[in-house]
Amino acid sequence: RAHAFKYEVNRLVTELKSSSQYVEDKLDSIDEKAEEILQGSKQIHDSVVSIDVHSQKVAQTIENVEDHIGLVLRHSESVYEKTTKIAVSQSELQEGQEDMSRNLTIIWA
Repeated sequence: RAHAFKYEVNRLVTELKSSSQYVEDKLDSIDEKAEEILQGSKQIHDSVVSIDVHSQKVAQTIENVEDHIGLVLRHSESVYEKTTKIAVSQSELQEGQEDMSRNLTIIWA
């Protein structure tokens, strides 16, 4: 009977060691996976930071383009106003030339 008890204790100890090793292996596996997840999280964080930096650069570029478009618009308006004044002046000049031509025709006639 003592022999059976000793055998049972040895069997339980062996089973406990086996279970202990299994749990240790699983914990190691969990630790490795946790490390992989942590590295993945760091990569995601770095990507988000990079996207944020690029977004800020794009926003600044858009702002610069808007400012430049505003300047171009103001210059275009100025050119349009000057062109309109030139057209009016040319029209007045042409009318003056026509008047002079009529007057000269009357004088020479």
